Amino acid sequence: MKRLILACTALLLMLSACDKRYPEGPCLSFIKADNRIAGKWAIAELAVNDSTENVQAFANYTLSFFFNIEHLCFVNLVSNNNDSIVAQGNVIVNDRRTIIEFEMLRTSGNEAAADSILLRIPPFESKNEWAITRLKRKEMHIASIVGDKEYKISLELISDFDNI
Repeated sequence: MKRLILACTALLLMLSACDKRYPEGPCLSFIKADNRIAGKWAIAELAVNDSTENVQAFANYTLSFFFNIEHLCFVNLVSNNNDSIVAQGNVIVNDRRTIIEFEMLRTSGNEAAADSILLRIPPFESKNEWAITRLKRKEMHIASIVGDKEYKISLELISDFDNI
């Protein structure tokens, strides 16, 4: 019984001292942040100045974040209609994995397909910082402010990438 109480006390002390780096959670995760960021993501929700936008137009697109062997991060905007990359960019990730910064550049021949998203989410089109406000294994929330508009995007994991 004493061991159980001691173990529970130790667990409570660990949890109370944990570093909550994402405002919306989680407080504790056993999966590295890089492994939670990397994957194929669907845009589940978009809010501009706290007004929810229709995301039906994004249903045919996914965002893929991945890290290469040197731990550099990249992002692709992929059309699910023909599996083509319509825009892509390099991602700068801070050491704590709480801020990502990227700019999506249209790929040649796919400008019209890329415009359907990039014109609706202008922070994707120019180099902007996105705060990661929630980073769970199957859910990521990011937020960015451009001018007088705040963009909040909820992403849902479609599939992850192994061997990261």
